[in-house]
Amino acid sequence: MGMTELLLDSQLDEEQREYVQTIRKDDILDFSKIEAGLLDLEVGDGFDLRECIEDCLDLVAQKASEKQLDLA
Repeated sequence: MGMTELLLDSQLDEEQREYVQTIRKDDILDFSKIEAGLLDLEVGDGFDLRECIEDCLDLVAQKASEKQLDLA
C-alpha cells in the first residue's frame, strides 16, 4: 500500500490514477483476507529477502531525504 500512496502523490493522468486506485483497493481486500485467515499463500523459489528490503527502501528513500530522515 505504501507504493500506491507514493504513486498517488505523484503527477498522474486520470487513467493512471484510476489504475493505482484499483491496485490500492485490491491491497485492502488482501489485508482483509489476512485478518480473516482466508489468504492462501504459494510456496515458490527464488525469493531474496535482502533484495526485497532494498527495493522497498529505494521506494521511500526520496521522501525520507526530503524530510531529512536517515534510512538505515
